[in-house]
Amino acid sequence: MNTTEKMLLADINELSENYFAHSMELADIAERKALEWLKLRKNAKTNAEADREWDATPDGRREAYLTIYLKGLEKLRGARILEFKSNSGML
Repeated sequence: MNTTEKMLLADINELSENYFAHSMELADIAERKALEWLKLRKNAKTNAEADREWDATPDGRREAYLTIYLKGLEKLRGARILEFKSNSGML
């Protein structure tokens, strides 16, 4: 295995660890959302109104950020895997 392949594997591993950590944060938010959203819904006329109220909370904003961030990590990790396969002759 050459230096480039080792660097790519290290990058893939780091991206995977980062993805896992942020996924766990998103899971924690989902747990809080399950409880908080019901409280918001009691005072809202519709589900959409409760959703908008949730989205305005710090956890709601963080949830939106993490969702987009994780999609970016997925794309970047996939690109690194393809690059690794290309460099190692697996493609």
